[in-house]
Amino acid sequence: MSEGSLSVEYLFLADQSNSPAEEKMRADSSDTDLEIEDTERSFATMKGAELYLEACKLVGVVPVSYFLRNMEEPYMNLNHHGLGPQGAKAIAIALVSNTTITHLELEDNWILAEGVMCLVQMLRENCYIQELNISNNHIGTEGAEAISRMFLDNISSLRAVQLSGGSIYYKKVAE
Repeated sequence: MSEGSLSVEYLFLADQSNSPAEEKMRADSSDTDLEIEDTERSFATMKGAELYLEACKLVGVVPVSYFLRNMEEPYMNLNHHGLGPQGAKAIAIALVSNTTITHLELEDNWILAEGVMCLVQMLRENCYIQELNISNNHIGTEGAEAISRMFLDNISSLRAVQLSGGSIYYKKVAE
């Protein structure tokens, strides 16, 4: 499997982490094992719109028709689309292997820290996205830290990131 498909699997399976007891119960369940294996196989072979539609189905969101129609354009404006964290996750899964989009606008979508973490994971693999706007997404401290770690580790090709109005809070720890 390619590194891109591993990232897609990571994005999908990241929400699947549970307690050790739940993990054991899931490991004993043949239905769950088959679903995960089928997901891995399908993500490894899909591209573009097909991959996005499958990701939407798996994370339980309605596909954004604008995204489907414009996946081959360098500028993607998904501002104010109400994506939420799961919608951001589906977009991130589709963008892991996208080589066309260079400018991604996701302002005001309530993607929260969970959505930011999916985007950061996608940006580890996608070296084509150069500009990202995730302003006004209530990413909180956890989302801001994920973005900071990405830059600290120098794992992205981003030239510009907009984070304004992200509901990032600083809490001073008592000495």
